[in-house]
Amino acid sequence: MNKNIDQILVKALEKELSAEEKIIFDEWMKDEKNQQEFLLLKKQWEKPSSIPSFSVDEGLQLLHQKVEVPTKTKTRSLYNFWKLSVTAMLLIIPFSSYLFSQKDVQEIINTTNSNMIVTLEDGTNVHLYPKASLTYESPLSDQNKRSVQLIGSAFFKVKSDADYPFYVYSNQLETKVTGTTFEVIEDEAVSKVSLIEGKVKVKKKSDDNYINIQPNESFVMQGTNTQIMRFSSEQLLFEKDHNSLWFQEASIDEVAKRLYEAYRIKLVYEHSLNEVKLNAKIKNASLLKVMRIIEFSLDVSVRQDGNLYYLKEN
Repeated sequence: MNKNIDQILVKALEKELSAEEKIIFDEWMKDEKNQQEFLLLKKQWEKPSSIPSFSVDEGLQLLHQKVEVPTKTKTRSLYNFWKLSVTAMLLIIPFSSYLFSQKDVQEIINTTNSNMIVTLEDGTNVHLYPKASLTYESPLSDQNKRSVQLIGSAFFKVKSDADYPFYVYSNQLETKVTGTTFEVIEDEAVSKVSLIEGKVKVKKKSDDNYINIQPNESFVMQGTNTQIMRFSSEQLLFEKDHNSLWFQEASIDEVAKRLYEAYRIKLVYEHSLNEVKLNAKIKNASLLKVMRIIEFSLDVSVRQDGNLYYLKEN
């Protein structure tokens, strides 16, 4: 790990990145190995300390203590790497007894603005959406089930195993499957489970009984109300497989919501634009590409100010 990225990682942990440093950090985080390394570092960094605060220079010194280990140790697994490195942190971080337990709590956080693909130890694939996190105990299979805690939203392709049902515990909902493809959406406005193929049982956490949903059906919870709704699995799979966007007779309010979910940017516009509907299938949808299509399709000009994009009718 070179010194420049060392400094940037420390500043990222302390939330002190400049705009230029954030670009470098985001580029570095595109590598899945780097994501795992940073998450392990963040997990140790945030453990309680007897020292209330420390400077970036002190943090950089600590980072070097964590990563500068004998050459032969670097070929070991990440788990053993951090198990050895933790001894260098005893001056500021209390000894962690969990390192010697049989179970290891894994936490994966997507800090980027694009989907993070995670493969669990049972072969399940998870597309972790921006700002979402996944927590589970390893080994994953225990007490005749597999279970994960989800904060935010994700798309699951669960490896089939009838002997070990797979549970997703999200903010409002509990989902049970044996092997299937589905999406879990959790935000301030709605909680939703959408089934692509297979079978899913879902319920509110406060309920006792599960409800079965079929392919192309969503279990939707808004406030305390729940309902089953039909949806297009073709659209959902298009967006996941191509990292793309699909707008079908979409109002500008719907477009704004999707762009916030995908890129964490906000559209500012006049309400009169809601009279215009957007129809577009955008493969490999970079933000720049999406904005150009919006400009052309809605006949507007776009002005950017930070994460705000102002739309003005031509």
